[in-house]
Amino acid sequence: MYNINVEILKKILNCSIALEEKVSKVYLSLAKKVSELSAKVLLEIIAFESEKHALILREIANLLNLAFQSIDCREFLGALYIDLERVEYELHKKESLGLEELAKLLESLIIIENFAGEETYHKLLLPLIKDFISRDYFITMLIDKIVSDEKFHEKAIESIIHFSKTGTS
Repeated sequence: MYNINVEILKKILNCSIALEEKVSKVYLSLAKKVSELSAKVLLEIIAFESEKHALILREIANLLNLAFQSIDCREFLGALYIDLERVEYELHKKESLGLEELAKLLESLIIIENFAGEETYHKLLLPLIKDFISRDYFITMLIDKIVSDEKFHEKAIESIIHFSKTGTS
């Protein structure tokens, strides 16, 4: 069917879905704890788009007839997933975030995940997936959409950090 091992493709897709869902939760949690309206809106948009990415990836798996498979994404993705869980845990302990704390957490996400993890993951792995399924133009378009959104996420996070540190956008 494909030149790539189907089991590896299942793992990539399923862990991409899990990662997008977790990233969505983290950004939504950040948005709920920040009072700065502009930052809140950007974080909510990133959360919404990440959830949308999970849905798109689920549909890609369906289009490729790759049944959902339970995978230990902590093991498959390693530090990327574990560190995101750590940030999620830290957020649960806080009732609100000032701009300085927000910048610190976002910088932590940058260091941990080279811009919120999913960006690196999708910039590296989704193009790989795309190469193996390039016969289906629509799937390629969907993956390109996710990668395009991730570039926006990266710029949005950079802008929030800059604003948090300088007070200017």
